[in-house]
Amino acid sequence: MKSRTSLQLNIQLNHIHCFDEGDGPGNAEPYLWTLFYKIDGDTFRFGNDNDPDEQLLWGAVTIEKRNPLHGNLNRNSVDEGDIVAIPPAVGKWETVLRPIPVTDNNKSMVAALSHDFTDLPGIAGVVVILMEEDNLSNDAVQAGYDAFCATFQAKMNQLINGRDLVRLAAGITDEMENDVEAAVREAVESAIPDSMNFFEKVWNWLAGPDQTLGSASFRFGHDDLVRHGQILFRERWKEGVSVTTPLDVNVKEFIIRGPGRVIESGGEWEIFGQASATLLPVEQFIGEFGPPVTFTQSELAIQSFRHRSETARREGYPGAYPTFKTVRDKYGNEFGTTVFFTHEGAERSNISWYALGMPDLEDFIARMKSAHTYAVQNGYVSGLPAFYEAPSILGILKAFENTSLQRWTGNTVGQSKPKPVQQPPVRHSSLALAGSANGGRHQTAAHLSDELVVSPVKPQQGNGLLKHQTLTEEIGKINPVLNSIECSTVFIKPDFADVEYVKLADLGNPKLGDIPSRFIAAHDYAVRRGYVSGFPTFFDRNMSFEMSGFDLRCGTVLLKQQAAVVKDVLTFKALT
Repeated sequence: MKSRTSLQLNIQLNHIHCFDEGDGPGNAEPYLWTLFYKIDGDTFRFGNDNDPDEQLLWGAVTIEKRNPLHGNLNRNSVDEGDIVAIPPAVGKWETVLRPIPVTDNNKSMVAALSHDFTDLPGIAGVVVILMEEDNLSNDAVQAGYDAFCATFQAKMNQLINGRDLVRLAAGITDEMENDVEAAVREAVESAIPDSMNFFEKVWNWLAGPDQTLGSASFRFGHDDLVRHGQILFRERWKEGVSVTTPLDVNVKEFIIRGPGRVIESGGEWEIFGQASATLLPVEQFIGEFGPPVTFTQSELAIQSFRHRSETARREGYPGAYPTFKTVRDKYGNEFGTTVFFTHEGAERSNISWYALGMPDLEDFIARMKSAHTYAVQNGYVSGLPAFYEAPSILGILKAFENTSLQRWTGNTVGQSKPKPVQQPPVRHSSLALAGSANGGRHQTAAHLSDELVVSPVKPQQGNGLLKHQTLTEEIGKINPVLNSIECSTVFIKPDFADVEYVKLADLGNPKLGDIPSRFIAAHDYAVRRGYVSGFPTFFDRNMSFEMSGFDLRCGTVLLKQQAAVVKDVLTFKALT
């Protein structure tokens, strides 16, 4: 199985060719509405960590608005044969198109239907509406554009959220686009008149509002962009329509809406553009000594956590984490805002990697989820990895003291099936830093029994780290050394923090997969609420599907004042 690579995407509207200005006597005064959008891994997920049976797409459509007002093409007069360049501020969008991640329990199914890919392709596009300036004020134009954008986003959220894999395979259908177009037209029609005063409405009835010379939607899929690199697009319009009413307006609409709607022709226009994409390797920069050594965002986050954990040990705290907020002093020294846990509110212990569910040690988000799940199952409010791992000498000796090591590995040919053996207990090494082991209080992340059984074990919902296997199969595939690896973990004691599912909008709409943005958003939200700090669990839920779009909630741990203190830690020392 394989995964897609993020793309650096550039959508560019280049120019408009006027074949017939269609404005009767005099020249045309066109202006352009543009709305860029994407449906990708920044804000979308497939599946739900908290419900392994849920196989639906959920998230929020990203939109990018532009100046919609009169004169935004920098041409006040356009005649037949003219070519109008579209300014980059109106017609260009550069973004990163990321694959849509799939939860672990759905990856096999997605791979079977998606050419062995374990993620889903992102989609990006642009909606354009070419307008002719007639009688609308800029206030009315802005109102219409804002209504257009809001309706587009809400309608797309409604249509995209909750799609299963079969419907996703059909893509964004023509029927969907027609629904969106109808909703947008209705919203613009209601918004523009509401923003006009009495005299504007009278003049609008007599002379007609600004006309729509043409409209179109262009969309680009991840796989097509990878395949072609560059996609040219164009659209030609003849006999454009009004903002709200087609030219074949009936008599009733003529009386209600005014004769100006059908006085002039929209002429003939054509718009040209291109979408180009390149793979986004981090090695694009080539320095004096060749390609640089680089790190993923996950690796950098782990490094930051390790640094704060070491600082906490030196300062006598049980643990710490970075908020990813930084400040600089007048000398250029950089300080990272850091949350230090108090001994009253938290403790630090070494937990076996197996008990944590064997998350990928280099996957930051998986480690965060695993620590939180284990903590909750063992009576704590939450937990954080310190990102320090070490082998337990006692664990290694225990594993090798049994001469029948094959009973663990199951690799010896010709031997009878091993009898069930007792699972090594979860240990708290004497090497644990600044924390109490709490004796036998802890359980494994998947509620594993001390005795091997042959009945299937269902992992805790939301963990997604252990598959449905018998314990005999589980242990039979694990080398005893794996149980000897211990992960330093900070646990927040009961009554020292609250866990809430906070609306994404209340957090400031951070990108779901952006680690620093998630921490900054959680910290700022917590402080606004009167807590000392907060951090994300990275367990997110879509609470409901409503006409207004979606209700995405992000798992957030809110630390009470007694649980931690906040300090700035030197992260870069300037030369003086």
